[in-house]
Amino acid sequence: MVVQVSFSKASAGPHGKSSGSCSGKFSERSEVLSYRQAFGTVWSELLHEMFESPVDAAQFFRVDASTAEKWWKGLNAPQGWVIGRALAHPKTRDATLKTLVAAL
Repeated sequence: MVVQVSFSKASAGPHGKSSGSCSGKFSERSEVLSYRQAFGTVWSELLHEMFESPVDAAQFFRVDASTAEKWWKGLNAPQGWVIGRALAHPKTRDATLKTLVAAL
């Protein structure tokens, strides 16, 4: 299955240029980075929905307590293997898919 994701472009300014500080491929990179930066909050909300505490999340994902605590507070986001584990496990699959799709 192929999933296509699109982000809205920045609006044009008075001279026909993007209102952002970058244009072309650099503005697309900026949009991706913005999503990446915001993903910590998305992941934190998902953890709060699925687990009682950061300790529970650490045990499920097999990470140390400080990593899970940073995720819980939205200070950091996981690598792809963690997302894969959340998607692969029957108890977390539905909530993970719902949250990830809504974040786009």
